Amino acid sequence: MHFAGASCSLLTSTLDASIKIKKLSILIISILCIITGALMFIAAPYFSDAKFIIRNKTNSNVSLVARWRNNEKSLGIVKPGASIELSVNDEAAIEFIVTLNENNIIQSQPLYFTSGMIQYIDIHPDEIRVNHGNAPDNGKTF
Repeated sequence: MHFAGASCSLLTSTLDASIKIKKLSILIISILCIITGALMFIAAPYFSDAKFIIRNKTNSNVSLVARWRNNEKSLGIVKPGASIELSVNDEAAIEFIVTLNENNIIQSQPLYFTSGMIQYIDIHPDEIRVNHGNAPDNGKTF
């Protein structure tokens, strides 16, 4: 009988240790999942394309061209009040050429961009404004 009690006590302590190990394993796995998710959230912008949201703030159609490195892309006609989006998988300087009419062409100065950036480009009748990140209408004028 003495051995039965000892083995029962040993079995109980072994079960308690097993439960503690399982709880600790679940805690460690949960912490690793949270850390992995946070790292993915932080790193994601560095692996995404740069985005340019171009908004026509004039009262007429404009023709738009973007140039970076050895690339040139015609973005077509943008109607008044409309916006278009350009995604670029590169790191370089970009410039925008806006034709308001045959006699009025506006060109931005080169604007450096990198992966994950969002730039708002506002076209006005006499200038191009750049807003970084948010969409307010008070950016740097070119």
